[in-house]
Amino acid sequence: MTGSKRILFGLGALLMTVFFGLLIGVGGGIPALALVIGIVGLICIFVDFRIGVIGIMLMMPLAATVLMPRQMLGIPGFTPLNGTIAVTFCSMLLTSVFGGRRLVAFPWKFYGPILGLLALGTYIGASKVRLIAAHFLLENPFLYRTAASYGFDEFIKPLVYLIAVWMVAVAVAQSKQPERWLRVVNVSVVALPMLVIAVVLVSGYSLRELATPAARTFLSSTGLHANALSVILLPAFAAGLFMLPVYQTVRGKIVGLVVIGATVMALLLTFSRAAFLGVLLVVCVFFFLRGNMRYVLIGLFVCATVAVLLPDSFVERATTGFGKGGVGSRQHDTLTAGRVGGIWLPLLPEIAKHPIIGDGVNATQWSLPAREGLIVEGHPHNAYLRLLMDHGVVGLAVVGYFLLQVWRLFRRRANDVTQPPLIRAYFNGVSVALVIFMIQCVSGSRLIFDYIQVFYWFAIAIGLAIEHRQRLAASANPDLAASSGPALRSA
Repeated sequence: MTGSKRILFGLGALLMTVFFGLLIGVGGGIPALALVIGIVGLICIFVDFRIGVIGIMLMMPLAATVLMPRQMLGIPGFTPLNGTIAVTFCSMLLTSVFGGRRLVAFPWKFYGPILGLLALGTYIGASKVRLIAAHFLLENPFLYRTAASYGFDEFIKPLVYLIAVWMVAVAVAQSKQPERWLRVVNVSVVALPMLVIAVVLVSGYSLRELATPAARTFLSSTGLHANALSVILLPAFAAGLFMLPVYQTVRGKIVGLVVIGATVMALLLTFSRAAFLGVLLVVCVFFFLRGNMRYVLIGLFVCATVAVLLPDSFVERATTGFGKGGVGSRQHDTLTAGRVGGIWLPLLPEIAKHPIIGDGVNATQWSLPAREGLIVEGHPHNAYLRLLMDHGVVGLAVVGYFLLQVWRLFRRRANDVTQPPLIRAYFNGVSVALVIFMIQCVSGSRLIFDYIQVFYWFAIAIGLAIEHRQRLAASANPDLAASSGPALRSA
């Protein structure tokens, strides 16, 4: 049985299990249903670990939302995602040991600096947990109270996430056509926009009400803030837009349009100005890189048409603060929503206290302004300020190195003429999104990649898998390495 057939067999068996489990559930209840699904799920994953990887990729974008249970069977941290990661990891190792399949080398070039930085930051911050401002503990019942729970949340969870990304790279590398995994990425994209659209529809708010500052937290019922959603979905939108002209079939173009439509709708409904700016910049760069003035003019026409047709509430939200002076206080600084006077300026002195290695991961929570009640936000709403507070200038250098390696990986794959056009277009899109992400970081997010950057992680995994396959091909055929030029040698 070929690899593709094993995956189809496993997925088919999983679907049949769900069906029969539902029948059993009528008489046996939820525990019986969960037991049947779990047992057959285990069988499917051990038939081919890539089935588990597909499940992981579908769940990862939803990991921080209300759709992902916080625990199962009363065990904290035991979630469907974590359980699938553990089982898939075991199946992958067994495949390697008994199946003779060579795994992608653990990407220390990418993971090492980040893991080292998180380990140091967690070590420093563990002694500061007792100083967390009381209002953060009251607002968030899941926030860590002890050094052990702090270490679990800020180091162990990211480590598990990185292992999951590595398994994605291994699965892609063992597939004959890595570009097929872009279909899994497309499917994993759609669930999150559907959740956003559903929350908006049931909220009862009008578009004008959603655009007001009072409604900035209306999407928090999803488990994510509107600004976090804009960071998650932008690379998915950019990749979908760049891949759209490359699809050769009508079905492919329909799928591409669905992905683009869902993501851009969700990005607009966040009413995040960072999301608006991101979409606009991606569209402009897309048309500009088409290399033809006709496309540039078409792009300008499309942007102008959309601006005219959009409801006034979107335009009002996008232009909030323009033409209004004053950045000295939260009340008058409408352009940055009070960040300059209300958050950034009070936190700046904290950097000088620990300039070299910072004051620990999430240092804002025990900073002096937070403990004095001057700051009620759990992070500075500026990724660069957050990095300096948490990890100092050392963190700035380490993260800069990491982002440089990610950028080079994306550009190598985008310029690799040996790859299918769809792969090259995909990496073109995510590389453009990565640059725009650096602009978005001025108003929030985090420069150390975590669950919010899930679609960048998928791109990293696919890129590493392709380079692994190229190295194997080069070792088997030295003439191929010589003819492939610098792109293959740099991998």
